[in-house]
Amino acid sequence: MDPGKKGGIAYQVGQKWFVYPMPPYEGLRRFWSELSPRVGEGARVFVEKPETYPHDGRMSVLTTGYGWGRLEEAIFSAGLWLEHVTVRAWQEHHGVWGMGLKGRAKKAAHVALVNRKWGLGLRDTQDGLADAVLIAAYVTELG
Repeated sequence: MDPGKKGGIAYQVGQKWFVYPMPPYEGLRRFWSELSPRVGEGARVFVEKPETYPHDGRMSVLTTGYGWGRLEEAIFSAGLWLEHVTVRAWQEHHGVWGMGLKGRAKKAAHVALVNRKWGLGLRDTQDGLADAVLIAAYVTELG
């Protein structure tokens, strides 16, 4: 899962992918409680570990912390387990770490990889969904 505001949630059953945009804070608890029976209570949720940077500013850091707390609470209250995945780990696994791309070009490369590998037909603006798929695939491929 890519937990950003424009992030996404993805999981795979057999060969079929289920991909959702990140719900707003107010809908997190309902979303996870509805998803829990489909994936099974006690299922593990792998979330990209949030990172803040010195140039982000105080409000941005507080907003990230607030959102992370709401997300954890919603996942745990649905009877699911939360595990962190670092950005570097899943990007290295898929060969997109250190490509020298930045900004839109990097996001477009993630979308292109997902579309090429799994044929999901994501649009260039759906990079958060692409990242969620790549995170889920990383965890699945590791076993």
